[in-house]
Amino acid sequence: MASQLCRLFNSLVLASATPGTPVVTATDFRFIGHVSVYNADTVTRTVTAYVVRAGQAASLDAVELVEIVSIAPGKTEDLEHTERHVLEPGDMLYLRASADGVLTAHASGLRNDP
Repeated sequence: MASQLCRLFNSLVLASATPGTPVVTATDFRFIGHVSVYNADTVTRTVTAYVVRAGQAASLDAVELVEIVSIAPGKTEDLEHTERHVLEPGDMLYLRASADGVLTAHASGLRNDP
């Protein structure tokens, strides 16, 4: 199978409800290249990134925490600890915002062509 660098989505507004917004699944791509998050709010917000492994429920008790990042108003931050993260079949990367509708994520990575 050939691998291909791709942008998974142009923009995805993140939710604050637990477990958060599933942004990358292993069927999207296996190797996360880059994830960044923009804060459109007037106050600093945080984003929590974590992986839910195949077969686990998407609850905060059954996850692998990747990182928590504070993002200043009007700024974009890279989620450095998500880069080069490998997802196994059935795994998902979730992002949870500290407030609804103010953080927007962008991601890219490598996937296997079907």
